[in-house]
Amino acid sequence: MRTRSTLLALGVIAGLGLLLLFGWRVVAPRADEPTTTPSASARPGDAAAPEPAGPVRPRTPPVQGRDSPPVVDEPTLPPDADALRLAAYAEALAREEPRPGEQAFRAMVSAFMDHNHLLAEQQAKAEGLGIDEVEELTFLGLMAQESQRWPDVEQLLGGPLDEDKRTRTEAMLRELDSEFEQSMRDLVAEGATVEDRWALIRSFEQDYRERYFELTGMDEDLLDDLLAGDASRKYAPGSTPPPEDMPPNDEVPAPIEPRSGEPSR
Repeated sequence: MRTRSTLLALGVIAGLGLLLLFGWRVVAPRADEPTTTPSASARPGDAAAPEPAGPVRPRTPPVQGRDSPPVVDEPTLPPDADALRLAAYAEALAREEPRPGEQAFRAMVSAFMDHNHLLAEQQAKAEGLGIDEVEELTFLGLMAQESQRWPDVEQLLGGPLDEDKRTRTEAMLRELDSEFEQSMRDLVAEGATVEDRWALIRSFEQDYRERYFELTGMDEDLLDDLLAGDASRKYAPGSTPPPEDMPPNDEVPAPIEPRSGEPSR
């Protein structure tokens, strides 16, 4: 099975109002160049940091070889995201956490937020939200995306998922997502409290999980395994005992006959 954090890095997070709020696209850094981030002196709120603005018509035409389009900063996964996720999963297992897969997934999201903190702060300010709300919405957006990786879902279910159920689940997410986007922006415009905004976030997550489980046949345990990704498979051989009713193998295997021309051992 492929590493899911790599899949997240290559996937475009779009069509989810949770992340349309922020317009974020997760991009894998190129292997032949280092990941760069804006200077710390350009933090939002500093005097030197320009406020976001619309396009401005240049007074003179661009000069070939001198002028180039501005580079738009895009969030990237930290290079050690896979290792962080695996370590978080192992730690959650050691603590006997009830949802080790989700704990590992949240650790990856937290590392993603830290790695892109300047962009996160800019988006939080633009939307009138706190940075912790942005992180939770990022988790929910990625969790929803992960939950609809249908080949992996079918592997966990042990069989194919009806195409109609897939379509209805995807439509359900779009519906909830559109409602959430409008409701959150209405709350911010009305000057709602942080508690009211968190209540909306929690309500979205609960609604999505319940309707997702009903439509697909997944449950909390299977979703947790899905969120764990490859990490859970690394522990499977050592944590899965053989069936108790398996008969003992009393037969001694026959010795292997030497090939022609090969001396006997």
